Amino acid sequence: MSDEVLNYLLATKANSMYMFNNADVAQLKAAHDSSMEYLRNHPDLQIVDFLNLAQFDCNELFEICYFGGKQFDCCKSMTQSTTSLGKCWELNLQNSTELWIKEEMAPIISAKEGIQIVANARQAEQFTSFQYSSIQENGFRYFIHPPKISPDRASAGTTVSPSRIVNSAIKAKVYDLLNRDNWGNCTSEWPANFVTDLPYDSSVCQALCIANHFENLCECIPYTYNINNKPDVCFPYEEVSCMKDKMTKIDENGTTSLDLPFCSECHLACQKTSYESYTSYGLGFNNSSMKWLKNLTGYKERYIRENIVVINILFMELFYTSYTQVKNTSIWSTFNKIFNLNSLWFGMSVVSLIELILYLTKISWIAVSRKRRHHLFEKKMSVKRIEVILKEAVQENEEIKSRRNSAANLKDFDDEEDYDLWYRNPHPYSNTSLDSVIQMAIDFDKFRRPSSKSLANIVEEEEDTISINKSVTRF
Repeated sequence: MSDEVLNYLLATKANSMYMFNNADVAQLKAAHDSSMEYLRNHPDLQIVDFLNLAQFDCNELFEICYFGGKQFDCCKSMTQSTTSLGKCWELNLQNSTELWIKEEMAPIISAKEGIQIVANARQAEQFTSFQYSSIQENGFRYFIHPPKISPDRASAGTTVSPSRIVNSAIKAKVYDLLNRDNWGNCTSEWPANFVTDLPYDSSVCQALCIANHFENLCECIPYTYNINNKPDVCFPYEEVSCMKDKMTKIDENGTTSLDLPFCSECHLACQKTSYESYTSYGLGFNNSSMKWLKNLTGYKERYIRENIVVINILFMELFYTSYTQVKNTSIWSTFNKIFNLNSLWFGMSVVSLIELILYLTKISWIAVSRKRRHHLFEKKMSVKRIEVILKEAVQENEEIKSRRNSAANLKDFDDEEDYDLWYRNPHPYSNTSLDSVIQMAIDFDKFRRPSSKSLANIVEEEEDTISINKSVTRF
């Protein structure tokens, strides 16, 4: 098999969108013709089986594993699965053949204990001439996801390269949404034209939707959307040429884009579990770690630095967060508020029954009688007007007290300075307030500056007359 054919066959699992936007169609056509010639001469070669066999086995990748600090055989607890990334190995401790893992799984897991995996990237044995994609990286990509769910569809992956230690603290979240029968928009059933044994998931549903679209137009399915592992996988040239010929659209600006289905039938799943991962990295191994890895694997220091990674996965918390969607209101919730407790509904007292009858009667009266609704509206507005009047009265009373206190302070100031003016507020709050008057009194009995103390001896109604008479006497 030539490098051209090997490159082309490996490109089958490359991302469809990347190949559509970046691949050279002429180069793909030449590689496709060479690959088809090779497959005609080797009819026993199946592309899906080839992609699985072209990757490492479990015992070649995983050196040793620990759970709660105790060593166990990784591969005895792992199962193989095919995803859009190729062959993957899934570790599910609940299905482990090790009895002690099942017995001690619940008490062992804590905030400081979890799973440790020592893995070998075997970089020297990898094919290094792959030229169709730039999304590959050295090392491993791992996903933390619920069982029976495609990992790359259910969670975000974490990548770790050789000579590094990665620590992932995970936090579980559970979502419970309302279905259409309960005013929600989620579903637990696959659409009618979807055939799969997987539990329902919205991301997997969208992948199957696009796979059906390709199968109808191109008579094959891209490897990245082949959730059901069907044998009719698109080769890169078939995939790209079909997308360019049958799935493109041009807008008014002349921009070409893919016309993929919206997949409106793929609603949110009613029950879903997700895991948030908080990851930190360490670069390199210290002397103690290097000595431990050399004794564990038997490899030399240079090989360990070029190939070995250490993955630590633990729970951040020993509980999960649950999000439950509920109806906004219902007749039962209204009854519960009336009776205060749900138990009163089953053992209803006479008082509760009367309250229920009054509540239903008033609600019905308001709904039927327009006059009643108008009366309630006027009553509400009247209450608001009374509140405004009371507020204004309190405010006026506070201002009157404030002015009187100011007047007393001015009188004391007049005693000290021997002034004859007593000033009161020139801007009256109301027309009936006597505090708006400015008074000035002159005491002719003493030859001194007038004082406001003489105000008490002067009648306000006769002020003008007295002032005139005294003025006449002086003439």
